[in-house]
Amino acid sequence: MKNTLLINFFAILFFALFYQPTFVFGVTIFFDVDGNVITKAQYKVSTSDREKNLSMKLRNGYNVKSNVWKDPIKLRKKRIEQWRIMRSYYSPDSLPIKIENSSTMNK
Repeated sequence: MKNTLLINFFAILFFALFYQPTFVFGVTIFFDVDGNVITKAQYKVSTSDREKNLSMKLRNGYNVKSNVWKDPIKLRKKRIEQWRIMRSYYSPDSLPIKIENSSTMNK
């Protein structure tokens, strides 16, 4: 048992030392979006560009121009209508009814 364990340990150590140099020396390989190997400097530039774009999108809300966001009642009615449609797919007796006929309509 000890002999087999020792042989397995040395086999794994041999594989790690001779066939996986990145594992042994701690070398990190960087890839771009297309899967090509790039240098560390190129990787830092591309990630900083992506971070700038993402932070801009998060700050500006992806530049979504919609009247629904300005009218919370309209947004709520739309969500209720979507919920009813979604429920209608799961149970046949809950068919969607128009939001204007429901009790959630503002008077």
